[in-house]
Amino acid sequence: ELLIDVLLKIRDDAAAARTSVLSRRWLRVWTLLPELHFLPHNDPHRIRLALTTHEAPTLGFLDVAVIDATTESMVAWLQIAARRLSGHLLLINTEENTSLDEAGERGAFELPCFEDAMSISLELGRLGLVVPSSGVFARLTNLILNRVRLHGSSMLGDALS
Repeated sequence: ELLIDVLLKIRDDAAAARTSVLSRRWLRVWTLLPELHFLPHNDPHRIRLALTTHEAPTLGFLDVAVIDATTESMVAWLQIAARRLSGHLLLINTEENTSLDEAGERGAFELPCFEDAMSISLELGRLGLVVPSSGVFARLTNLILNRVRLHGSSMLGDALS
């Protein structure tokens, strides 16, 4: 348990996973962390792999920072996160590449239903967001949308009520 506390202080799951080279006993300790933090240098596909490998009974906090994410890379890990998260999601997509489509964005993806999430904070840059057509964010008490473009016919209130 002390080792988990130490790894939580690192606040970078790639670095926490690399500590496994120090001892065989540490090999999979990072997979038991109740919080996961991904810094912008992480490949979004590694986020998916880390969430798939994660073994803690609950995931209380998921902090993801990405740069110029594509809709495909977001969908790849958000589906897994939606099933696992029981606390807080913080997602920030920073823009560095300015190539946009005719609508002034980089495409849209459907936000999966985070049934057990208590708070969600999204900053998507130029990515569009489609509200899920089914499911309810039953435990959600705090929603922050910053630089989010909503798409589709589903209403945000339908998913949140």
